[in-house]
Order: sequence, then C-alpha cells, then structure tokens
Amino acid sequence: MVEWNPDIKIVSPEEATQHIPFLREAYRAAYDSHDLVTHTGAVIVRNGLIISRGYNHFQGEAKKEVDANPALLTDPAHKEWKNKNITHAERSAIQNARGNGDLSDTIKYMPWVPCRDCADDVLKASITKMYGHKELIMKTPERWWKSCDEAISILRKEDVDLYMIEGRIGGVEHLFNGELWYP
Repeated sequence: MVEWNPDIKIVSPEEATQHIPFLREAYRAAYDSHDLVTHTGAVIVRNGLIISRGYNHFQGEAKKEVDANPALLTDPAHKEWKNKNITHAERSAIQNARGNGDLSDTIKYMPWVPCRDCADDVLKASITKMYGHKELIMKTPERWWKSCDEAISILRKEDVDLYMIEGRIGGVEHLFNGELWYP
C-alpha cells in the first residue's frame, strides 16, 4: 500500500495542548456540514479567540438544487456536480471572517489539508499559520493527494507555516468517507 507523506511539520505534544481546543472546535464546526459523506470544518482564531467558523456547504442556486434533489449528495453519479458546487470549509471560514479586517495575524485550524483552490483563498486572506490533525490528514484519499500536495507547495512558497497535531483530540466525532470516526 502506498502511503502519502505530506510536507507538514508535527508540533511537540507540549505545544499541541494549546492548539487542541481550537482543532476540536474546527471538528465541531463540521457538524453543520451539508455533505452526507465527509464533514469538514474550519475555524479562524485571533489572539486566542475564534473569530470565524466555516463548514462545507452549498450556497445560492446549488443549495436550492440540493433541497429539491437530495440524491445530489449521495448518488455517486452526481459526485462531480457535488465537488464543483460545494463551498469548502476554508473558504466558508474566510468568507465569514471578512468583517474582521486584515487576517494576517490569525491562525486557521482545520483537521484536513486544503485543496489547491482553498490554498489560494488562504493566501488572498493573508493567513500565515495553519494547524491540522495528522490522523485525519493521513486518511486523505489518494484521489486528493495531488491537489493537497500542490496546495502545500504553494502555501510553503508564500511562507505560510503548516503544522500537524498528532494524537487524540477527544470530545468530538467526525464523518469521513461515510464512516463515523472519533478523533
């Protein structure tokens, strides 16, 4: 079996303790997800306070289509439509933070790794530090590796610090690839 090895620093257990509560909140933000297969959430933190939450969901016309035809979320024949129309958690958190001014002094927490498009949004928002959860990151399906590797590379080139927290988060559940998991 091939294993993915993303270029992301692992924080020490001592340092992780200050970040785990925010990562737990990112998992909790995912509870509102519209996706019935994988829930993804993100939070943006400034000075130790969460200023924004986001989760993967549908907006506008896409939301109306999902409401009229819920099979768009579960039928594999509609996977391409779903992937094209879903608003990712990172983008959602950034959109929700717009009223908080410059985001260059913030930290983004999201259990997973951003895709290529979301990395661009992180850069546009001037976020320079991100934390994820190693156990979920390592579950990334192979079909996403290329996009995530591109995102990591782009973020690194622009001096965004990427970190993974290792170990149990506790106090949350998470739907990933159709399976409930307890990080």
